[in-house]
Amino acid sequence: MMQTPNPEYKDQATGLRQLFGSSQMPVHLLTCPQRPALTLPLLQWICQDLSERGHNVAWLDEIDLREREDWPLPVPIRFDIGQALGGHVNLASAMRCVRPQLFYGFSHQTRKLTRTKENLQTRMKNSGVNFRTLVVAAHPEVKPARYTQEAHHTVIVDAKTENLQLLMNWMIRIEASDKPPGSWHIVLASKNTGSETALNWLKEVSTTRLSKPVKLLGLAAPETVSIPLAQAWVGQLDLKEILIQHFLSD
Repeated sequence: MMQTPNPEYKDQATGLRQLFGSSQMPVHLLTCPQRPALTLPLLQWICQDLSERGHNVAWLDEIDLREREDWPLPVPIRFDIGQALGGHVNLASAMRCVRPQLFYGFSHQTRKLTRTKENLQTRMKNSGVNFRTLVVAAHPEVKPARYTQEAHHTVIVDAKTENLQLLMNWMIRIEASDKPPGSWHIVLASKNTGSETALNWLKEVSTTRLSKPVKLLGLAAPETVSIPLAQAWVGQLDLKEILIQHFLSD
């Protein structure tokens, strides 16, 4: 029996088809290995701001419901991006429109996939869909090749020696298990007095252990990695603007 198309689904698919472009879509992964949920409020603010500036944005969210520290999903979801990449549902059904020019996809199941026929960047391009940028609130277990062949990593970390060492070990594992990244950028939660030593150590080690050098993107307030999510990024407008420009630059 032929089923009547769901009007909401038709509107969703039509909206996705209209987000057409000819250039390759950059893919940015924002990660905090210490505290995965820390990316959620920051990326929600940034993606909404990008869409308000007139940019077509795909916003993916890999942070599991148990790890979100009660931070809500921006919209109700029916299907996971992983289901679309696995071929179980249409890509349009896994992307929800949050506001004009901003589409959201919950992508918890994506990192569990053993293989995909095409990565998300290729799927969008072959479907006639291309966003200005795709930004992922990435879990530390992320497999960037599910999205693109060359992901740009931005990592949030505090400047304590033990956390820097853990971060470097994590970046080495990511490179060993996946495709070489397009770039490595760091947001240091540190006062100016402690950031130079931390950055110099990261640069020195990365030249011999990583395929790309680590670059400092900006400084966050030292307390950012430990305070409640609702207050974590309050007042840090300069850093948000730096990240916005970074997500649009590649």
